[in-house]
Amino acid sequence: MVETIGIPLVTQSDPGTENFGVANCHTEIRHRLDPSLADTLQHRWMRHKSNIKPEIMWSQLRRKWSPGFENILEHGRLNGLYDPANPLEKLVFLWLAIPWLQAELDAYMKQFNGSQRRADKNKILPHGIPDVITAKPERFNTTDFKVLVSPEIFDDAEAKWAPRDHPVFHLVPPEFGTLADKLYSMLGNPAVNSDSFWTVYVSLLAAFRQLPQVPDFSASIQTQGGYEEEEVPELPNLRALRHGEEGAGPQNIVYAGGLEDPPTFPGAAQSDVRIFADFSDIELEGPDDDEDVRIFADFTQVDVEREDTSEIE
Repeated sequence: MVETIGIPLVTQSDPGTENFGVANCHTEIRHRLDPSLADTLQHRWMRHKSNIKPEIMWSQLRRKWSPGFENILEHGRLNGLYDPANPLEKLVFLWLAIPWLQAELDAYMKQFNGSQRRADKNKILPHGIPDVITAKPERFNTTDFKVLVSPEIFDDAEAKWAPRDHPVFHLVPPEFGTLADKLYSMLGNPAVNSDSFWTVYVSLLAAFRQLPQVPDFSASIQTQGGYEEEEVPELPNLRALRHGEEGAGPQNIVYAGGLEDPPTFPGAAQSDVRIFADFSDIELEGPDDDEDVRIFADFTQVDVEREDTSEIE
């Protein structure tokens, strides 16, 4: 996705060693594009619930979207269709379930980004359909600060920080994947969705067991999950993004994105030109979240109704 839409000026996350790789990769890309940033970490560690926007989105996804799919997947285990301790059954399950759930998440994302948000008078960010705001920011009195990156720089960053041959990116062992592709094709490439998942799983598992000699994948699956997790240290000797004496606005905010000539907002006062983002540690209140509607949707086989986004064109 980043190859097509670019990267932000600054990334942010909760503190934690699991995020060092993202922070390091993004920082090195920004350093290559703008050497003037060479002494700064282009990542903001958000403390004291300051990372609230992503946390709210994650909470809503887990509460409204996840339970339906968790129930579907649990059905197979409770009814004796799937034993996680069986290597063959586990690999068949992973091979089918992960791509299906990823497709469902992609559809959820498209539906969310293509739908009008509920009006909020307390919101200072643009109101409208996210896809339209992203495509036409000037219509919403805002500015697009994404950074476009050449494929060569992305390839270098990927090779260093997320090599494609790393075991964490292997859905299943390659030898199993090749055989699963062949057997799945022989079954007619049946669609996998909320209604058909366990039917397809049973059929594919039966196809494996009907082979003259079923390969033993015990060693493969142990190797698959047995690699040592690599500890990635944070890049050393870099200055953190923070408030400064020369900040602008009531909260003394400093823009540290690295644009040599950042565009200004229409009608903005000269003293406000540098206020493009608030990276403060102020604790914010989340939106009204009284609804408790769970989504048991299957987006992979049906057309999702979306708001009119023809304005994007």
